[in-house]
Amino acid sequence: MGLLVWLKVELNLQIEKYLNIPYLPDGCDFDGTDCYGIIRLIYRNELSCSLPPFASSTEDSLINQLVEQNICLTETLQNPEPYCIVTFRENNLVSHMGMVLNDTRYFIHNSAKRQRSTRERLDHPYWSQHIGNFLRWKMH
Repeated sequence: MGLLVWLKVELNLQIEKYLNIPYLPDGCDFDGTDCYGIIRLIYRNELSCSLPPFASSTEDSLINQLVEQNICLTETLQNPEPYCIVTFRENNLVSHMGMVLNDTRYFIHNSAKRQRSTRERLDHPYWSQHIGNFLRWKMH
């Protein structure tokens, strides 16, 4: 099938099973994830979509590699939608990412700072000042 279809789904994601997963650089399973790994885990388990792996020595370079090399695989959205990727910028570079939930006021992410996956509000003073883009992944 040669047509690209934009990922747009409404699922009843049971987010609780994805909370409190330990932080693990380059991880993408329930034993541990990084910020991109939690997105890969949810997409694989809930959407039957395998996102490409990106191995790197630092989370920041992994995120920028993902955004720079695969921008053609995503569509930039004006507003958050369920299951879209939200990127966060610091010093004009993408430094973190998460996935927007069904209630689009919230996102899930995993970070070295928190050492576990958490659900947070997009309008939190810290996160709202650092939002970069909302991206929807293309599916074949």
